[in-house]
Amino acid sequence: ARALSTAPRAAAPTAAAPAPAAASVALPKVLSAISSSPSTVDVKFADGAEFRYHNIWLRDSCRAEKQIQASSERVLDNSALLGRVEDPAVSGIKLDPADGSTVTVNWANDPSVDASTFDASFLRAYADLVAKPLSAGSAAAPAEASEFFEFLDPIAPKAMDQTQLNLWKNDGNFNVPVFKHADLKENRFEFMKALMTPGAVIVDGMPDDPTCDGHVIEEFCREYLGSMQKHPLRETAHWTISTEVNVKDASNMLGDEELRKGANSYNTDQQLCNHTDQSLYGTPGLLLGFHCAFGEGNNSLTDGFAVAHALKERHPEHFETLTKVGMNAGRRLLYYEDNDLMFNSKAPVLNLDKEGNLMRVQFHEIYRTPSTESFEDFPKFWKALSTFYGMVHSPEFQCHLTVKKHQFLIMNNWRTMHGRAGLKGKARTILGGTVTKDAFYSASRIMQQEALQTNPRFECGLPTKNYGWIAHTK
Repeated sequence: ARALSTAPRAAAPTAAAPAPAAASVALPKVLSAISSSPSTVDVKFADGAEFRYHNIWLRDSCRAEKQIQASSERVLDNSALLGRVEDPAVSGIKLDPADGSTVTVNWANDPSVDASTFDASFLRAYADLVAKPLSAGSAAAPAEASEFFEFLDPIAPKAMDQTQLNLWKNDGNFNVPVFKHADLKENRFEFMKALMTPGAVIVDGMPDDPTCDGHVIEEFCREYLGSMQKHPLRETAHWTISTEVNVKDASNMLGDEELRKGANSYNTDQQLCNHTDQSLYGTPGLLLGFHCAFGEGNNSLTDGFAVAHALKERHPEHFETLTKVGMNAGRRLLYYEDNDLMFNSKAPVLNLDKEGNLMRVQFHEIYRTPSTESFEDFPKFWKALSTFYGMVHSPEFQCHLTVKKHQFLIMNNWRTMHGRAGLKGKARTILGGTVTKDAFYSASRIMQQEALQTNPRFECGLPTKNYGWIAHTK
């Protein structure tokens, strides 16, 4: 199969990064606000847009210091829910200052909060989500926010936009995007998007880790990806896999060569077929990374999404089986000093969202256990799984690359399947680990907050697609 290039090169931009608005762009202002009924307030913005808000939503959602702490947690003594506030009455409304940048609503019958003050930008950011539109406005948001990472929002999890998948295979048209470590700060948006699609990235020029203690990879993940996922039995967030028996995690017992031979991942003489990591976890980590601290090694990569889409087209019955029938998996994790850990799971190899779009590939052969499918259904499942496995490892889809010292291979672990050529007679130490979906989504939100200079009180809970309305409020 063709070898993928990992030579340093300038990464091609994949999308425009969210940019701060120009200084001349006006922030939202309120022109008028009136109590339109005993239970609603009508707010008209300077551009002519007008919305009707429920009184109770305003009382409950105010982000002023009296109701929300700096930590973003509610001040419980003033919570509308705990205070059993059901139908707050408005005693007065004023714009303060006179330019309409804030609105204060006074409450007539609330024992804990006599007034709630709202920034106009905050009200406009939520208007399209929660308020009743009364008239349209002429102004756009002060800045443009990217919606790309919204598919990771746990409020409404879904598959990535199918038009942005950039499916790839071993046809000579794909190479893993390479980003220089020194340039990541200025290319962070393009880097983070590339982690999702095409789903594999090389960071070249990583700092040296001469003692292989993992500080380089852990610091990198903290800065750019939202921190690494911590294994319950490992002392560190990263793992270490090396051809050198004396280079290992301090918390495991794999200095014992016989014990190491029984652990496929750590037995570096053993080839590994293409798989996704944490396939027997309830929710596998979204990102998986290998930092090559010493030597070099060959890996195989397959776009699991490209295989799944081809399977759906060529063998729709097998695709449907792998989306509905779970693959049994289990593991007896016995090589950690602290304790043992037992896994038992059953999940579809191809996970779909509610709309039927592919959201995650989940497969690891070394942990597959006897199927519990019925006598009647097992042959159908086996045929589907065998067909999928064959396509994953076929010359059509499987690519190969060499990861060298000072390079960091990072993959979308829900999409990109990876394998390992045997390292017998070679020398390599890699340090790696996973990043959860929540951590990476948090990093994507923070990235946009910093770019748009949003007020931390306003952004908490707001979908990122609405960030443009609260730009320059910090």
